[in-house]
Amino acid sequence: MRHAKSNFTAYSSLPGSAGFSKAANILDLIKRNKEEERKEKVRKIYLQLGFVGLTLVFGIIVFL
Repeated sequence: MRHAKSNFTAYSSLPGSAGFSKAANILDLIKRNKEEERKEKVRKIYLQLGFVGLTLVFGIIVFL
């Protein structure tokens, strides 16, 4: 057998700093959730407007 470096490695699923817990700031979490909800609402509105716009464009093309 030849002497070569082994290909076996250990993959750790936890980062090195996970040994201690950090206190959660509830107000910060609530603020982030509200921002995400607002972004989702805006995304839904743009999606609906885009769908209506594409439908109108294709409808105009078909009926001309």
